[in-house]
Amino acid sequence: MWGLWADMDETRTPAHHDDSELSSQGKVRGYSAGAYATWYQSDDDASRFYVDTWALYHWFYNAVTGQELPTESYKSRGLSASVESGYAFKVAEVLSRSGILHSFWVQPTAQLTWMDVKPQDHTETNGTLVTGRSGHLQIRLGLRAHLLGHSPQDEGKHREFEPFIEANWIHNLKHVAIRMNDSTHEIQGNRHIAEFKTGVEAKMNEYLYLWGHVAHQIGKKSYRDTRGVLGVKYHF
Repeated sequence: MWGLWADMDETRTPAHHDDSELSSQGKVRGYSAGAYATWYQSDDDASRFYVDTWALYHWFYNAVTGQELPTESYKSRGLSASVESGYAFKVAEVLSRSGILHSFWVQPTAQLTWMDVKPQDHTETNGTLVTGRSGHLQIRLGLRAHLLGHSPQDEGKHREFEPFIEANWIHNLKHVAIRMNDSTHEIQGNRHIAEFKTGVEAKMNEYLYLWGHVAHQIGKKSYRDTRGVLGVKYHF
């Protein structure tokens, strides 16, 4: 299975520097477009091995407002790509009194993601030259548990709902960093991250898919990140 992919993102990020006690607020808005391909071991059984790949090109518009400083705006663009693999296996199955068959699944996963989105060099209002670091690899190992329910009323309608919980270990091989004139500033605490995620994926019919989740990440040095995602996919 393969297809084309496009999305729109908006992110707001507060930041605090412990040494200087200074704070800032960042905002990112942008667009992405690319392609994906997925291979399944079997089309008939949900207990199967899979390999998923995608590549996206990104266009972002960024704004940073420092403490008692004017807002600085700049653009960034670049490529990201991923390969992911996993295997889902059934651990239990229960038939409810209403005739709905519930099956419980566990799925270990592994993912490599290359991110090469580079911000343009930017000179701030006060004359500081800001340059960004690009090109780093992220490794993710995780375990996902989900529930599948099938009602006799949905027979032949290709309708599925899949609530899930997920725990991941994420390793970034490089710190995210910017260079301001002759000094380099890195985001601390995000080399090793614990991530917890919960959400639902819904197959409405043979062509339409909806999904949403909330994820919280925890790292060293008080690193925290919480985000929510809503998505829709339509197969032609």
